[in-house]
Amino acid sequence: MQNKIKDFIKKFIPVSAKIYNANMQEMRCLIHDVKNSTNEIYWANVFNSVINKDSKWLLDKSFAPGRWAVSYLGLYIIYNILNEAKPKNILELGSGQSTKMISQYMACYDDANHLIIEENADWLKYFLKENSLPSNSVIKHLPIETTDILNGDMAVTYKNLIETIGDDKYDFILVDGPIPDRNKKYDRIDLLKLIPDNLAPSFCIVFDDFDLSSAANSAELIMNSLEKSRINYESMIYKSHRHILVICSVDMKFICSM
Repeated sequence: MQNKIKDFIKKFIPVSAKIYNANMQEMRCLIHDVKNSTNEIYWANVFNSVINKDSKWLLDKSFAPGRWAVSYLGLYIIYNILNEAKPKNILELGSGQSTKMISQYMACYDDANHLIIEENADWLKYFLKENSLPSNSVIKHLPIETTDILNGDMAVTYKNLIETIGDDKYDFILVDGPIPDRNKKYDRIDLLKLIPDNLAPSFCIVFDDFDLSSAANSAELIMNSLEKSRINYESMIYKSHRHILVICSVDMKFICSM
C-alpha cells in the first residue's frame, strides 16, 4: 500500500505543478490584459473630458481609436502638444485618426506646415476619399524597403524619406509608421536618419507602440543619437494597452508631465 501511495505522489505532484504553473501564467496574462484595458478606459475618459471643452481649432470631435489606429492615450497626448506647444512644422509618419486631428489644427493655423508620410497606397486612396485636408497639410505616398540598420539587423523603412523631407526642421514628429514587423529587432527607425539635421531646437517626438520590443530597441538608438549630437532632452513613457514614448527638448519638458 505504501508503495502505491508513493507511486501516486510521484505521478500526481509533477502533473499538479504543471497545471498550477499553466493556470498562474494564464492568470498573469489575464491580469495584464485587464490592467491595460482599464488604463485605456481611463485615458478615454480623460481625453473626452478635455476635448469637450471649447476649442479654437478642434471642431470635429468624432474619432475611432483602437486596433491599428492611434489609442485614446495617443490622441490625448497629440491634442495637448498641439494645443499647448503650438508646433509650426509637423512631420507625421503614418496616417489615420491622428491625421484627422492634426489637419484640423492646420486649418486653424495657416502659418504652420504638416507633412504626412504613408506607405499604403490603398489606405491613402481611401483616407483622402473620406477626409479633406487643408492646403498646408500635404500627404505623400512612400513605399517601404528593408534596410540594414546595425550589424546586419534589418528594418522596414520608408524609401526616399530624406530626399522627400529635404532640409526642413520639425518641432513635432509623430512616429506611427511604418506598420511594425514583429520579426525584426528594430521598427520605426526612420527617425534615426533625421537626427540632428531635421530636428528643430525646440521639439517634441511622440513614438507610438513603444510596448513592442522592436520599437523600444529603435527608441534606444534614437536617444543614443540625440546624446551623441549633444541634444539635451526629457522623456516619458505613457502606459495604456499600447505604450507611448514622448521625447522632447528640455524647454518642452511639461509635455512629459501631462
